[in-house]
Amino acid sequence: MKPFRAFLFLSSVLILLFLVSLYRMQANQEEKFVLTPVPQLTHAVSTPLQQTSPPGKLIPDTAVAPAGANEADSLLPGPALKPQLPATYTSELEYAATDSIRLAALAHKLGQLSSNKEQVRIIYYGDSQIEGDQITSALRQKLQQHYGGHGPGLIAGAPYYNPAHQLIMTTSDNWKMIPIKAMGQRNKSVLFQNSLALAPQQHDCWFRINRLKFLNPQSDYQQVRLFYYANDSVRISCSNAARPVFEKQSAPTLATSNIELDFDQTPKELTIQFTAKDSLWIAGLSLDSPWGVFVDNIALRGQAFPPFSKGNKAELKAMMDQLTPDLFILQFGVNVVPYFTATNRSFGRHLSDQVQIIRELCPHTPIIIVGVSDMAKRENGEFRSYANIAQIKQVQRAVAQANQCLFWDLEAFMGGSGSMIRWVNSEPPLGRKDYIHFSQRGGEKIGNEIARLLISEFDNQQQLAWTNN
Repeated sequence: MKPFRAFLFLSSVLILLFLVSLYRMQANQEEKFVLTPVPQLTHAVSTPLQQTSPPGKLIPDTAVAPAGANEADSLLPGPALKPQLPATYTSELEYAATDSIRLAALAHKLGQLSSNKEQVRIIYYGDSQIEGDQITSALRQKLQQHYGGHGPGLIAGAPYYNPAHQLIMTTSDNWKMIPIKAMGQRNKSVLFQNSLALAPQQHDCWFRINRLKFLNPQSDYQQVRLFYYANDSVRISCSNAARPVFEKQSAPTLATSNIELDFDQTPKELTIQFTAKDSLWIAGLSLDSPWGVFVDNIALRGQAFPPFSKGNKAELKAMMDQLTPDLFILQFGVNVVPYFTATNRSFGRHLSDQVQIIRELCPHTPIIIVGVSDMAKRENGEFRSYANIAQIKQVQRAVAQANQCLFWDLEAFMGGSGSMIRWVNSEPPLGRKDYIHFSQRGGEKIGNEIARLLISEFDNQQQLAWTNN
């Protein structure tokens, strides 16, 4: 065989192998979750998942055969048995004993959403477990499917990639990201990240948001809100696929201001350009739709709680007033686990302080505290869950009760102590090999469950209001 023909033959084989691998990868997307069955818990009630349970109780679902199973399958040897759906657990939202309002106001607003064309914003704060829009992407998708809305919500002014929304954001080289540790009390962004154009000296700086055309992008955001402040005047211009659509000369502003841009359809390539004489700060961008539900993913790696006490409280309130959030969700705890002891009271105190600041910024906005998830470490050659998970969860629940917040027991939903080990070893894996973080499928599972709980609660509140009227 001549070298050229040999090359063609080898190339064809490689292409064929690639196509087969791609087919298998797509087929795997349809697999059902197969977890190692969770041991029966002493305080669980053996009841089908669909039945209602008291707040915080665990309900094991009955294992059922997958679709297509028949009697002949049960006669096969053990290794050839088709996998069954695992015993799963649910944990209901827990309300503070003194919370008589619950989520009634938010439920009423959602019930009128399609007719009033309002915006409902959920700000989801978390640690590295929600990075990459994990958990929040599934929550957002379910809520937007149910109530309406498009777009990923609030993002920092930094390079950004979100395949779920089929977009990628790039920036010019003269931007610098300033984290909360460097900003301290000067921080004005509720994202706790500020992008700064350092003395551009009349040179342009820009953000560019592209749709990923090869993914056949669907309709997404149609509204852009830019939150900024500047030491001097700044010219702001915007173009869509190189076609100018907006231009403004902004006066110096030390308070966070915002510009709103509306589009008839999702821009193909949106460029926002700035010309400034002095430092220009971007506190965030929000990619939304004119009405609907938005879920902001604000991941704070390494944090044990959102650091509101480290920012400029007056400026944080100003930005919150412009965003008008309707619900906060706080998911933290895994950064506390390796260091927490029963005699350590500072975690609960600091968490309570941050919750109280959120109450000052947004007095009437409900807050959900998500309990710490299970996580494990290697001991004597075996992985074991941390023994202090239950104590940390108890502190989080107590803070929720004391501050009229809702509480959701994530570890209970996972299956209790040892569940992260089972999630990592499941097929497909729901947890990562560090036994701390979730896989994409695990994040989707959690996000879908939070959405189910919220939609169910909103429906119940709306039905109750209709009955009382």
